[in-house]
Amino acid sequence: MQFEFALQPLFQGQIITVWDRARLQGLSTLLRAQIGEIIDKMGASSAKAQNLPAIITTLSRIITSDHRLYIYTEDALVKGILKMGRKKLFHRDMIGGIAEINPYCCLDFYVHESCQREGIGRRLFEESFKLDKIPPHKIGYDRPSPKLISFLRKHFNLSKFVPQTNNFVVFDAYFEPGWKEDEKKGGFGSKRLTQEVRFTSSESLQQTSSNSESKVTSHNGEQQKTPGKEQGRSSASYLASPFAVDPTLDNPFNSNTNSFDIGGGKIVTNSCQEKEW
Repeated sequence: MQFEFALQPLFQGQIITVWDRARLQGLSTLLRAQIGEIIDKMGASSAKAQNLPAIITTLSRIITSDHRLYIYTEDALVKGILKMGRKKLFHRDMIGGIAEINPYCCLDFYVHESCQREGIGRRLFEESFKLDKIPPHKIGYDRPSPKLISFLRKHFNLSKFVPQTNNFVVFDAYFEPGWKEDEKKGGFGSKRLTQEVRFTSSESLQQTSSNSESKVTSHNGEQQKTPGKEQGRSSASYLASPFAVDPTLDNPFNSNTNSFDIGGGKIVTNSCQEKEW
């Protein structure tokens, strides 16, 4: 994208520059107006390209948040942007367990249509990985387009995830062994909310809790007891048949689904039929 003013005073010949609240507030009135025009126009183009209902990247949003904006400029043209920042999310795994996580997130990503497939997007992400010291599988992605999903699969081998109602994508690799330690070091990890989820039939799933034991009605109508807190287990336990999820959790999958292969692009159900994802 071309602008009517010179880019040199702003970017000093650097191809990738990083902008945050402190840097923007330190600019002169003229330079702040110029960088504001760049950010607002690139943000508008990004929203249009992604068919978003509103523009999510503007100068005012950067100045009033702790977000970082990476801008790619070359040959007197602004070619791409990448906005990063932390976001508190509630993440549901494939069996209904809920975790509160606080990942560093890709909040907006756009490469101008005239210069796509030139490696600009990858260079933006790699600059973020290097500067923020957070690898791609430890990042959440806000409403990623099919192009971005394909990009992440191709360049960073990321494909498996559980779809969420909040439209953020957090790849399964985020929860690899050691993610709790990552939380202590860099805030990558999460606080587990669901202590335990056990399964029978979602149609007859009922939950009661007490300090000592939990009674749940199973699919055959019999009362069954599950251990309580004194045995090291949450009293808010579920008892149900394989992989039926509590229907109150707004689970995106059919409650009769037995297995999932998100990365492979198919769902295998109890009837052993394959459905394309």
